[in-house]
Amino acid sequence: TLLGPSPEATLSQATSVRVNALPSVEMTSPPNRSIFIAPATIRLSANAADLDGSVAKVEFFSGTQKIGENTTAPYTITWNNVLAGNYQLSARATDNDGGVNTSIPVFVSVNAGAPAYSSITSPLSSSYFPGSTYAFSIQWTDADGISSAVLEFQGVNHTMSFMGGLYSVTLPALGAGSYSYLF
Repeated sequence: TLLGPSPEATLSQATSVRVNALPSVEMTSPPNRSIFIAPATIRLSANAADLDGSVAKVEFFSGTQKIGENTTAPYTITWNNVLAGNYQLSARATDNDGGVNTSIPVFVSVNAGAPAYSSITSPLSSSYFPGSTYAFSIQWTDADGISSAVLEFQGVNHTMSFMGGLYSVTLPALGAGSYSYLF
């Protein structure tokens, strides 16, 4: 049996509270597992939003070391003269109510030495593929030895390892249409 308040009891005044939703933040550049040549210049970018307010700032970190911050979208900074090494990069967003959230980290490597050079030797731009498979020929030169490269075709990354020379990559069949590729 529940009993109501006793006649001698008094109720306090109502109090309202607001719970702050944390901002969302995601690293958008550089891509995870990117490789650079020292001394590197790396552009760091993040998307950040706050459902119940605004984003006050986005800070960028290498491990626990702050690299820089930006208070206006697009949230981007440039990290200059990065020495050879492996780095864990993240972005931390702070909203107008002091709520803080940190992105999932991305990992990058900065290598010492000579850069690798590549070019797509075929197909040429505006080529027509009459068949059901599509082959790309890539010329690769790397003075330091083995390197990795990514052929991006319609948003799908195909990672390859090279030691220099001419390589061919065959991609799955696609429907009719125009497509672009980047190496």
